[in-house]
Amino acid sequence: SNPVSTPEVIGQVLKPSKLNPSQVKALNMPYRELVGSLQYLVTCTRPDIANAVRNLSKHLSCYDESHWKQAKRVLRYLKGAKSLCLKIDCSGQVGAFQVEAYCDADFANNEDRRSISGFLVMFVGCCLSARSRKQSMVTLSTAEAEYIALCDLVKELLWYIELLEELGCPQGSIAVHCDNQSAIAIAKNPGHHERTKHIST
Repeated sequence: SNPVSTPEVIGQVLKPSKLNPSQVKALNMPYRELVGSLQYLVTCTRPDIANAVRNLSKHLSCYDESHWKQAKRVLRYLKGAKSLCLKIDCSGQVGAFQVEAYCDADFANNEDRRSISGFLVMFVGCCLSARSRKQSMVTLSTAEAEYIALCDLVKELLWYIELLEELGCPQGSIAVHCDNQSAIAIAKNPGHHERTKHIST
């Protein structure tokens, strides 16, 4: 099969299968096993397929040929991108080793109106951690969705701060990049106010 340049077709939305459980079983496709293997890759070495695998994971009990085809597309992408790797290159590093972090959110996703959080943690130009997942709570605005994504990122960063301190690379303050001014304003004003009282902390 020919390699492809992206893990999923941009703009494509996978819909739940209309097959009943016995028809799904009759397909005899190792879909769940493949998605589980891809999830392992996301966790360990391939954060670039996180969103595609998140989309595939939504259909573990209701898949059909279209889902199988999309899962195989991820494999074709991996085949074409097998020379890519996570590499920590300290040769040009000047000064302290610093962590940088980025977060974003997709408010009220078109597919099911649930917001999606995403973040990326970088260390010396290498991706340490990347996540793409649905938010567990309902948000009322883009600012709230971005604030929750920011909270998810900060929880991850607290773990990295401890790990890097143990490894002899203590981190002072970490640069966190968020593209929503309202979420930044909420984060800078930790007091309780009307707009955020329903967000659990």
